[in-house]
Amino acid sequence: VSLKIRVLDTPLEGPAIFTDASSATSQGAVVWQGPDNKWESRLLVDRTVSVQMLEAKAVVVALGLWPETPCNVFTDSAYVARLLLRMDKEGPPSMTVASLLEEALVARSAPVTILHVHSHSEVPGFFPTGNTVADKVAGMQVYTLQAACDLHSTLHIGARALARVCWIPLLSAREVIHACPHCNS
Repeated sequence: VSLKIRVLDTPLEGPAIFTDASSATSQGAVVWQGPDNKWESRLLVDRTVSVQMLEAKAVVVALGLWPETPCNVFTDSAYVARLLLRMDKEGPPSMTVASLLEEALVARSAPVTILHVHSHSEVPGFFPTGNTVADKVAGMQVYTLQAACDLHSTLHIGARALARVCWIPLLSAREVIHACPHCNS
């Protein structure tokens, strides 16, 4: 099956997956709504590549989520969207980004729609909401447990605040506070 048949520019019946990347955090995000309508996500971190490559890697993850299910991938990268929609043109991909995307498409058995969503749109609705969720996930600072310990040793904030600010489990935040000599003296 040619890539032209697999890559469409009109929506399909199936899951909607949103991707984004942030140059500030060197993170890419893939988000979708689960069966309970809660947003689920996958996060990629790569400080060695450009934001365009991060966007492409996020789309690769999106394409791999349900390879046998028709789905819709929304990206705010016009570059990645155009590249995917032109994959049916003759000749081998000339760039690493194109090769990466082509491999992900070839691994799919179901068609996929690729749509460009303008970032930071003021128009209300599902698509801007999904894009905003992806944008927030990509822009989140990922804290390690050590970073949470460092923050607590400076501010001595409570477990709930530490968990919320550092995006760590509440149990881990409680362990950080329990290990603090200042808070447990």
